[in-house]
Amino acid sequence: MIRSESLRIENPRFVQLESVSSTNDFLQEMQLESDGAIVVLADDQTGGRGQQGSRWDSYRGDATFSLLIQPRELPSTHVFLLSQLLSLAVRALLESLGIPAEIKWPNDILVKRKKVCGILIETHLQGFYVSRAILGVGMNLAARPFGFPVYPTSATTIADCMEVEKVPAPRVFVQMLLQSWNAYLDRACGDLQGKAQRDYLAALFNGHGFHEFEDSNGRFLAEIRDVTSRGELVLYRDDGTDRSYWFKSVRQMVV
Repeated sequence: MIRSESLRIENPRFVQLESVSSTNDFLQEMQLESDGAIVVLADDQTGGRGQQGSRWDSYRGDATFSLLIQPRELPSTHVFLLSQLLSLAVRALLESLGIPAEIKWPNDILVKRKKVCGILIETHLQGFYVSRAILGVGMNLAARPFGFPVYPTSATTIADCMEVEKVPAPRVFVQMLLQSWNAYLDRACGDLQGKAQRDYLAALFNGHGFHEFEDSNGRFLAEIRDVTSRGELVLYRDDGTDRSYWFKSVRQMVV
């Protein structure tokens, strides 16, 4: 059993950077001096990365940051729990701001069917356990100027969803997210994995009924059956078969 206390984030060290290529890469290269958590927050991130090498474009005023934790008790077979917890913490924070949100497998955060936040998790293993994990978050906070060239129609910002003057500053947003993370752990009451799995499945975008997906063979209709502890998406296809998919091997259509 994974104890909630082993994943709590207490008094992290904050590193504020004016500009960096990638906050995840910055933490990968940092020499660690203690077992405590570290947050690296960048005013400007020029080479942000998404899942499996995809690009993440940000804008000055967004919350682009990475959090390093050293959980020690997390088995390597349960790394996806970090993705579930972070997605749920972001969702809970947005809903506390009056913004309903959904999780698009594996860990995109959608508001009104548009992406507002991306997550990238990278881990280091020691034996059969995670020795440290870097949780990268790109949250679209700031309003974009008209015609902003890297603002796709499939994306949105927090400024699009609430009064601009009430949008949290990036560092405030990070602090609120850490509080949301710890609050979720506190609510787990000794059943962290079970609660995270139930809540994650309940929060999934198009989590009920048949919807359109696309794999290497083309588009098809399927219903989400499950997400395994390793993060595989289990679909019940309209041809009556079950099939499991890894990240990037299937795409969920958002229309």
